[in-house]
Amino acid sequence: MDEAGAAFARLGFPLTPLTVHRNEDEAGNRVPTGTANRCAMLGRGYLEILTDVEGLDTPFSRAHLAAVARYEGLHLIAFSVDDVAAEAGRLDAEGFGPQPVANLRRPMPVDGGGEEEAGFSVLRVAPGTMAEGRMQILCHETPDVVWQPSTIARENGVSGLSGVVICTDDPVEAADRYARFTGRRQEGTAIVLDRGRLDFVTPAELARVIPAARPLSLPFIAAAVLESADLTATRRFFEAAAVPVEALSDGAIAVAPEFAMGAWLAIHAAGTDWP
Repeated sequence: MDEAGAAFARLGFPLTPLTVHRNEDEAGNRVPTGTANRCAMLGRGYLEILTDVEGLDTPFSRAHLAAVARYEGLHLIAFSVDDVAAEAGRLDAEGFGPQPVANLRRPMPVDGGGEEEAGFSVLRVAPGTMAEGRMQILCHETPDVVWQPSTIARENGVSGLSGVVICTDDPVEAADRYARFTGRRQEGTAIVLDRGRLDFVTPAELARVIPAARPLSLPFIAAAVLESADLTATRRFFEAAAVPVEALSDGAIAVAPEFAMGAWLAIHAAGTDWP
């Protein structure tokens, strides 16, 4: 996690303090899950950096270690909703067999001093249901606590999370399945979300949109797509930090995995679509 903190600070993302994850059980006890995180907060959305907690052996820590053993990079996509209970019923009707809703509670430092409690209701499916990674649906119950102004990235010009690229040998099947999972509109092998999109590509198609990208495993989450309010300023920030960027198009650049803990970061100008 120290390495991740340094890597993302270099990219202009100040990470939130380390938070150990705990679920609240039926008796109200806070039970450690075996993982912890720091987040790169954006004006819209965030990137979550996960680690296992040394000394804790749990289903979550084992799943995390197994995922990282497969490849270092992106393993989790969280879809935000207003009503987790309604989503649980919809997922059950679609045959995904959702697990009981988990109530996550975490103390978080807030601007001005002290701590407040952040609350999340998280809906997951059984491990292995989605071969691409850990997919979950959640409700942010306390967004004003989670998005503290001092933690939001500003210097690099990146303003929001706008998409994810998933590489698979069968994009049609995957897009059909994710359309059912998200309940959102499908356009060919893309899913249009309220605040972004998912794109499913073959290895050959991945090489066309990110020429230097190579499949680490199949299927795998190939890239997080970010939006920049000022792409020229974003380029200049990375140049000053000695982070090389690759031009993807006239309005999009990419940061290679060796600078972002195994993840491709594709960054496009606000108001444009990519790919």
